[in-house]
Amino acid sequence: MKDESVQPLVRMVSRIHVLEEARHVTFAREEIARQMQRAKAPARAWHQFISGASAQVIARTLVRPQCYQAVGLDPVQARREARHSPQFQETLRWAGERLVGFLDEVGLTKGPGRFLWKRSGLLG
Repeated sequence: MKDESVQPLVRMVSRIHVLEEARHVTFAREEIARQMQRAKAPARAWHQFISGASAQVIARTLVRPQCYQAVGLDPVQARREARHSPQFQETLRWAGERLVGFLDEVGLTKGPGRFLWKRSGLLG
């Protein structure tokens, strides 16, 4: 977007894309916050549980098992060892810091999904 060696048309399309993505994220954040404020207790609990389950699935599928196999490691054992590695856990929390912080702020990491959030490794 800012690289002068890239064609002007491509830079302009990239700039528009970045602006539209920023608008989309802002709208999504505001809408999630609004809906969580309005949600009744059963709906809030459901969303907390589903977001925790989603966090667990996402955290476990970030690294494809084939990458371990490609370097000659047993994918099952390597994945298990990586999940228990302090460096991996720290990197995972770092990568999700902004999103998880927002979701915690609006209440999605609390309630019945809290234990899943903790198991995902995204929540310290």
